[in-house]
Amino acid sequence: MNHWVAMSSFYFLKDAYQASLWAQENNFTGIELWADVPFLFVDGVKPRMLKKIGKIKDLKFSLHTPIYGINISSVNPGILTESIRQVKKALAWTDYLEIERLILHPGDSPSPLKSVRDISTSILYESIDDLLSSPGSDKTELLMENIALSPKDTLAEPDEFVDFLKTSGLNCCLDVGHANIRWGHGPDLASLKPYIKQIHISDNDGFEDAHLPAGDGVIDWSLLGGLIEKDIPLVHEVRDLNDVPAGILRSRDYIEKCFT
Repeated sequence: MNHWVAMSSFYFLKDAYQASLWAQENNFTGIELWADVPFLFVDGVKPRMLKKIGKIKDLKFSLHTPIYGINISSVNPGILTESIRQVKKALAWTDYLEIERLILHPGDSPSPLKSVRDISTSILYESIDDLLSSPGSDKTELLMENIALSPKDTLAEPDEFVDFLKTSGLNCCLDVGHANIRWGHGPDLASLKPYIKQIHISDNDGFEDAHLPAGDGVIDWSLLGGLIEKDIPLVHEVRDLNDVPAGILRSRDYIEKCFT
């Protein structure tokens, strides 16, 4: 199976290069870097660091865009402008590093009312059009991640998320842990299958997005077999605070046992 690791795991807080080496040494196909404080902040990282990471042999890369204070569907023009600026700057890293996929969050709305969320969704479409015409968008695929942890989130409902993918032309990064909070898992996610190009692997209790290793929560991973195709990157995004490296490896082993 195509196992990756996410740099957002707490073990990888400080050093993206060492995180990438760990992924290589532990036989992961790739690593999902994160363009945010305190990892690789877009206004702080040096090109030489990106080039150094890119020279690690036999390791592939995807990139998660900034999320702290970022909202590409914000109704506030100032927040929206800064959010788009930071995402574009991350997208430009393709000049220094071969990035296969760029992972986006849809943002959130001031209100859970559908009429207000529809405004945020309209803004999101405009943001995506802007990003798709930006430098770097021809070198990497933009994927929308399902968040939907709150009714105020843009694209909070499964049908809204699927409609957005159909209309925008984007594919998605399925976060199984996020989906388990409000959408369910397994057959509940069947409508997403044509659009899934990457999967975030983590477990939880169905209430809190705890990012547990697969098998440590309530998700029945056997129900997801129909969504996990052979070559789709499975990005382990887990935070076992007792021993993060062991948690990541345990998560990988659990998924292997489920699907092989």
